[in-house]
Amino acid sequence: MVIQLLLTLSCLGFVFYGLGQFQHSRLAGYTMVASAILGIWFVWHPNDSTRLANLMGIGRGADFLLYFWFVVSASLILILHVKLRYQARQITNLIRYIAISEANNSLNANDQG
Repeated sequence: MVIQLLLTLSCLGFVFYGLGQFQHSRLAGYTMVASAILGIWFVWHPNDSTRLANLMGIGRGADFLLYFWFVVSASLILILHVKLRYQARQITNLIRYIAISEANNSLNANDQG
């Protein structure tokens, strides 16, 4: 019973965090809220996860949730990796632009002086 309360409180924290994300990204906010509510459901109704697992050809609900969590985590890591690479390219291009602009400004100042 104690673990159910802790997990529920944790999921409620994700619900409130997800609600706060609506102003930045509705998709992320809805995904967080829906995932947390589904998590609360499975915490209090573990047999439902077993039934869902059996429909998918997996023996136990805990195994199903573990596999599902792995796929979601791997997807998120991939998305974050792609975003970080894109931001690194943007920063490189910005620094290159600033360096060229400063060099041009320096050359123009020397020509006028």
